[in-house]
Amino acid sequence: MGVKEIINGVTYKIVDNIDCRYREEDGRVYAYWPNDDTEYLMYDFSREVGEAFEVMSIQGTWCKYIQDQYIEQMEVSGKSIQFIVGEDRIVLEIQAFGSYIETWVEGIWKYHWIFSKRPWT
Repeated sequence: MGVKEIINGVTYKIVDNIDCRYREEDGRVYAYWPNDDTEYLMYDFSREVGEAFEVMSIQGTWCKYIQDQYIEQMEVSGKSIQFIVGEDRIVLEIQAFGSYIETWVEGIWKYHWIFSKRPWT
């Protein structure tokens, strides 16, 4: 993930195995989807416990093509600072209403793969 690309004056890192472009700024992670020329807010580590928010879930092909979109309601159910991979990192527990819990780690993001295809609205 060391390759960089400048798009519209913004520097993005490229996730090699899935051809996504991302950047981090002020505790937020943004992804650029080249085929619709749009940047999406993917993760926001400034959120606090109890804060509810909406997520635009996107079904598509690895940051390239959007096939379907829908809104999900989510809430921060836990927030901590943990020493992970040599750094203190913010860890968020995210509860999807009526559904599952996800763990997001600052600098690592969602625990099981980088882009969950869930841009923020």
